[in-house]
Amino acid sequence: MSEKKPRKKKTATVAFQTEFYSDLNMKDMWYAKIVRCPAQSGSITSITTPDLPDEYYFFTARNVPGKNIIDTPSGKIPLFCEGSISYKGEPVGIIAGPDEKQLNEYAQEVVITVDETPLESYLEETDKSRELFSSVMAQRVLEEGPCFTPLEYGTVPGLDSVFEKATLVSENTWCNNIQQPDYGEPDGAICSYKEGHLEVYAPTQWVSNLRDILMQSMGLDANSISIHKTKSLNLWTNGIWYNSVITAQAAIASYLTGHAIKLMFSRDEQNMFMNCIHEVTIKHKSALDAEGTILAMQIDISVDAGSYNPFAKEIIDRLVIASMGCYEAQNVRITATAYRSSKPPSSFNFHTIDSSAFYALENQINELSRKSSLSPVELRKKNISQHAKKSGRFNFGLTKIHETLDAIASSSDFNRKYAAYHLSEMQRKVSKEEGIFASPLRGVGFSCAFEGSGYYGSELYNADQEISLTKEKDGTAVILSPPVSNSIRTIWTEITSTELGVAKSAVKITSHPEDGKVPLFPDSAYSSISVMTQLLKKCCAAIKKSYAQSALPITVKRRVSPTERKAWNNEAFSGKPFHSASFAAATIEVEIDPCTFTPFIRNITVIINGGKLLNYKAAESAVKLSLQKVLSSLVENETLSSASTQIMFIKSEDNPMQIGSLVPRIIPAAYTQALTQAIGTTITTLPLKSHSLFSALHKEQVEEAEKQDEAESTEEEGRTE
Repeated sequence: MSEKKPRKKKTATVAFQTEFYSDLNMKDMWYAKIVRCPAQSGSITSITTPDLPDEYYFFTARNVPGKNIIDTPSGKIPLFCEGSISYKGEPVGIIAGPDEKQLNEYAQEVVITVDETPLESYLEETDKSRELFSSVMAQRVLEEGPCFTPLEYGTVPGLDSVFEKATLVSENTWCNNIQQPDYGEPDGAICSYKEGHLEVYAPTQWVSNLRDILMQSMGLDANSISIHKTKSLNLWTNGIWYNSVITAQAAIASYLTGHAIKLMFSRDEQNMFMNCIHEVTIKHKSALDAEGTILAMQIDISVDAGSYNPFAKEIIDRLVIASMGCYEAQNVRITATAYRSSKPPSSFNFHTIDSSAFYALENQINELSRKSSLSPVELRKKNISQHAKKSGRFNFGLTKIHETLDAIASSSDFNRKYAAYHLSEMQRKVSKEEGIFASPLRGVGFSCAFEGSGYYGSELYNADQEISLTKEKDGTAVILSPPVSNSIRTIWTEITSTELGVAKSAVKITSHPEDGKVPLFPDSAYSSISVMTQLLKKCCAAIKKSYAQSALPITVKRRVSPTERKAWNNEAFSGKPFHSASFAAATIEVEIDPCTFTPFIRNITVIINGGKLLNYKAAESAVKLSLQKVLSSLVENETLSSASTQIMFIKSEDNPMQIGSLVPRIIPAAYTQALTQAIGTTITTLPLKSHSLFSALHKEQVEEAEKQDEAESTEEEGRTE
């Protein structure tokens, strides 16, 4: 354990640490523990603390030196509950002292009395505070197509008329609540307030947000706060913004006690309040004509946003954009709503936010295929244009989609397997003798999706992403950028070395701005491959152009141009929403033991079009790691594995694109559709439980038996009459 000494007041506001905050200690450091509300709703009537000895303190909202209710662009968020309870486990106060074990015991002895009568029942109908209890946090409605164009006399045909005339209609509800396991360091922070200066060590992903919340809660200016961004391996869910709340709570305890404070979540707290992605439910109703053209899509998206969510609007907007994929349905109506609930605050992962939309969409397309005469590949190719650069109001800039679909169908032998397993599925339904225990039970699933990076509609992109490159007198090249992974460092070193003609050892990459400038975006918002790499190339080109005319050192800065962002019209909600978009497809073949109903993955094939690969091994490793994480989340408390895995890349000279999060968009739907074909029953919900397949089959058997009994009874009554 290393020891960090508090610094004197300085003007620098941010630095980057290579250690985990949990491995650090400070002189005279105490510990802190959050005391949480035991009820899910209602109001707090009293708080009784144990008889605390000297050097142990309990603080609540009334002790906050600055503001307890923090202003964010998306609403107000309390640091500590002020009486009205939003969710079970909401922070009521913080207890601090020198002994961590004793502190936990005292925290357990705090008694909180609650009146569980909903507070809104006490309000007058006209009370403006009633807005706080609105169940809708954000909403987006999109309608497009001929059926929404007014006819003569102003009448609008509507989608109902399309569904009535369609050859085939499929309606399903898809639920996705996948939780990827987190084995990293639990969230927390170390804070030290001395002589009007606050020093912070925290695994924050969003330094500017942390600074703003500390300024509000502590009543300090920016120059009075030094932030040390410690090492973090967790880019998931609430770590994006809620760590700022945790750090502010620790900072308040440090201010009030005069000691450095370490606040560290337990593993249970981490799972309950940080690694929490609430359920997304999507209802799809789709119509096909006789040739397999998608005539209409009606999509209703419901997002459980928890009690607080600063990104609710962006979440539903991204889900709407992804919910049609790159299919060109003639008529579309999408309604997306984020609802407030009595659950812990939620957030999202920038790189997998729209995976739920692709899960529902790709399953829906596969269901249409099962009910029609078209294979999953044929149906997709028929409803995706050859180049797929534009889909309705959205322009994704995708290329080689048909080539990608054909390549994966050929390499995985998908069409033959799908036809064979589909025939077996039909035979099992017809053959009463074989029943559900026919062996083997096999199925194959197909899915495709895109990954958009650099979303122009995000509120986080009000300022420009920037990178700078300096060619020094000694021949070194220094890149100043946000923190990047080791694989990105390798790629950037190769590019800079080649473009500027310097040795790889002469390329330095730093995230330590000399002026202490605070990064404006969360770490996970930076699209290092697709956006930042292109900016680096522009820097190299500019230095090469001016090298003969200017004396060293030369510094060049480049940022995303306003022209690029104008490709997306946020008000009209149309245009090119992403800086770039990669595309991928996957097939999964499964076999189910007819006795134990345990699924076994025979083969996974993934093919990706991510532009020109700058580092093949790094790209392949990123895909394999992502695949491993997804396979560990499809079935609760189980980790799946594949007997054979094939990962391929489409050869391309297009600019490199982000590909690390394509797998969560394509694997879940491919897996559920493989299971669906194997057992002949539609799987609509993830994650599965160990008994899910048996329960699904048993339910269908019972329903079929009841229908058979009813038919026989009706027939018997007819004979009697």
